[in-house]
Amino acid sequence: MTKRERAVKDRAWLKMKVFSVTNSLQQKLAADASLTDVQQEWLAYVQNKVLIEGRKHPGNWANVGAEYFKAKLGGGYRQWIDRLVTMGELEVNEPYSADNGAGFTKSYKVPTGALQSGATKLEFQRKKIQPPRSKPLHSSDDVVADFVSENLRKLTVAESLVAGVDAITDSLIHDFCWRTFFGDFHLRRGNNCRRLYHTVIEMPKEGRANLRLADSSDELFEYDVKSCHPVLMLGLFTDSTERQRFAQLLDVDVYDGVAAVMNRPLCRDEVKQDFQEAVNTSDRRLETLKRKWVYRFFQQEFPEFTKQVLDTRSDLALALQNQEADLMVDQLGQWCRANGLFWIPCHDGWLSTASTERQISTKVRELFQAKVGYSVAVAKVELASRSTKLVLPLPSGSYVGVNDTSPADSINKVRQPPVSPVNPWLTTVEKWRKENPPAALQAAATGRSEQRRKQELTVKRKLLEKEASERLAQKLRRSVDKGRA
Repeated sequence: MTKRERAVKDRAWLKMKVFSVTNSLQQKLAADASLTDVQQEWLAYVQNKVLIEGRKHPGNWANVGAEYFKAKLGGGYRQWIDRLVTMGELEVNEPYSADNGAGFTKSYKVPTGALQSGATKLEFQRKKIQPPRSKPLHSSDDVVADFVSENLRKLTVAESLVAGVDAITDSLIHDFCWRTFFGDFHLRRGNNCRRLYHTVIEMPKEGRANLRLADSSDELFEYDVKSCHPVLMLGLFTDSTERQRFAQLLDVDVYDGVAAVMNRPLCRDEVKQDFQEAVNTSDRRLETLKRKWVYRFFQQEFPEFTKQVLDTRSDLALALQNQEADLMVDQLGQWCRANGLFWIPCHDGWLSTASTERQISTKVRELFQAKVGYSVAVAKVELASRSTKLVLPLPSGSYVGVNDTSPADSINKVRQPPVSPVNPWLTTVEKWRKENPPAALQAAATGRSEQRRKQELTVKRKLLEKEASERLAQKLRRSVDKGRA
């Protein structure tokens, strides 16, 4: 038995297919003796995809191309979609447009009643383990992507999988781990930006706890640059006073700072989401922007930056992504390749081992220092527990400025940082943190999320009741018209 065959034999999960379905569908499948195991699998395959895509945009229709269904169900896939509709486990929005590839697909969603039953996972035995077919999707002359591809192939997956937090996450983890084990990394550059995408980035974060190095016992960790895009925004400030104040805001934590000044008792993830919506939106109409509280913060605290950038740059999100890719993929990748360091980029972070964390983190700090004059902090994330600690905390005087200096000059400056003035944001932020402990903020955020979910379900239920009432009215009208005829 070869080493590869032994690895497959030791991983029982490779022999299973895992799908997430509603509890109501699971019960209906169990009660329907007319369905074969294969047909049950087909129905689970369809609903699983709609549940996954629906999670990305709750309350909306999920677009799924016909090719996805044809790949497993063949040309007669529509009968199985219709079967789910009849069972009350799927709704179909029929309009679509091919338009030579520039149109849109049909869309689907799981009915509210089925969703309210909850979700579970169904497992089906594989008759044969058939590795997925994969081919390079990046340019043949992209040396950094080639280097990343080499490092991705050094990964393997644990013999037993760490479960996800729910059935849909479990299904995703199983799928991404399957692809990772067999080397299907789908490595490619973004369509409109220089970012690198691959299976490790796209899998649920809980799934990365299952990753291992194939020929080493070294533990893998995630590393990320704290507040990467806000740091890169620093390079767009033209007013020196505003630039200095924004750097000091970064020192105390930009998200806590924005929330503290605007007195918003929100958890970090909520503030980050609102921050991104205000900064990255392509809709720069003033009436739209003014509705965003983070925009009002910038308008209040950084008026010049707001007028020059936030009011005009509809391409800001793309510009920041490309700057991030230049530093964190291209420049860092070339350096790791030249130094023979194991490294897998993950947008504003990377996957690596503790043995190289100091080298790579220091290089990252140098790259950002040369670009925007700010000495970034780097965090280390343990894959299983998701606990975080700083590898490189912010040094005293993290901001030194880049004013037509060479990268070498900038790096020399950070090694001898100037004495920083008193941070003007610190008192406000410390007071806000004391009044808003993280646990309380998170609990409140969870409550708001649950309330939104209930409101969405109520709206959906009312729509369903209205649609049912209209159908009944139409049926009665047809009956009356038929009687008159």
